[in-house]
Amino acid sequence: MRMELARDGQRYVQTPRTAHSRGAVTYLKILRTVTRDTTWGGWRFEGELMRPGDCIGFPSHRLLAIECVGSDRRGYGHRRSETLYILWRFEDGAWCELGRSSSANRDWTLDLGPIARRALHPPRPILIDPDGLAERLLRAVDEEIEPLDAPAKKAVLNAVYDRVAARVVA
Repeated sequence: MRMELARDGQRYVQTPRTAHSRGAVTYLKILRTVTRDTTWGGWRFEGELMRPGDCIGFPSHRLLAIECVGSDRRGYGHRRSETLYILWRFEDGAWCELGRSSSANRDWTLDLGPIARRALHPPRPILIDPDGLAERLLRAVDEEIEPLDAPAKKAVLNAVYDRVAARVVA
């Protein structure tokens, strides 16, 4: 979904609008942060509320938005209808869907919260040289086992191998 409009020499982008029903209760929130909420066991999405389909200034950075699309209206009696939520990212001039979840309560935050958190705060790149580190570790192992006889060296290396393999799997 790529939307770019030009007004008064300014560049604008239209926010996603998934709901087709005019009567649907919908909203969109441009996210600033997503945090774990320990009071009720979900995730808290903080940001600026707006109507889906509104225009915003063309961002110079990656944006994240959560859209409340509305209810499926199939609830009756004591059964509540589910509401659909879609997580969007604006990057490289287009809105891309990162995930969607629907629930009759706040359970949708458990699905989309971790995804949004990772999208807002991507992991930092590893700043080590894996080959150099492996060589240093092997030199330390060689120094430790150098005085041992061949069967003892074999026993130690097998024990180290088992522990390293278990860490790789974990």
